Amino acid sequence: YKREPFMPGYPELVKRGLHKVYGSDITLINNAVGGTQSGWGVETLEERVLSQSPDLLLLGFGNNDCGQHPIDKIMDNLIYMIQTVQNRLPQCEIILLGPSIANPDSGFIAWSDELAAPQRALEKEGLAYYNVWRNMASVLAFKDFAAMTGNGIAHPNDWTTRVYSSNLLAMLVDYENL
Repeated sequence: YKREPFMPGYPELVKRGLHKVYGSDITLINNAVGGTQSGWGVETLEERVLSQSPDLLLLGFGNNDCGQHPIDKIMDNLIYMIQTVQNRLPQCEIILLGPSIANPDSGFIAWSDELAAPQRALEKEGLAYYNVWRNMASVLAFKDFAAMTGNGIAHPNDWTTRVYSSNLLAMLVDYENL
């Protein structure tokens, strides 16, 4: 939002964390567009992902679909994107980001928690799953939505961005054996 504390998004924080641990140069291409749905991901997969030949893909769709499309349609779109990436770019590992938790008073994303189980079922070698819903639900035992979100609905604030980044780095780095 170009205001203090000028926190970068979680993809940039993950990139910085990986660079700090491994010292390697990492090229980050963040082709995400806020507010898009999984159908947009399918439509733009070639241009925004496949043409870039990534080694790691953070794939997060579903929240904006919830309430507008049935879970099976969202899952079909995710499965298509995952299978296409794995077939065309077998070296690319994928982290599927589960749905975030939304303020139930917002009227948005009413059933995104129901998306977590079918997404997790996709986990296999080369495809890890980060259950954002469960992670944020556990935080809600101690905080409220105003403390976790930048918009009072579901968008992460600076603190939640750090939580996302920390969890993603924990999935990628074996800190115990550094």
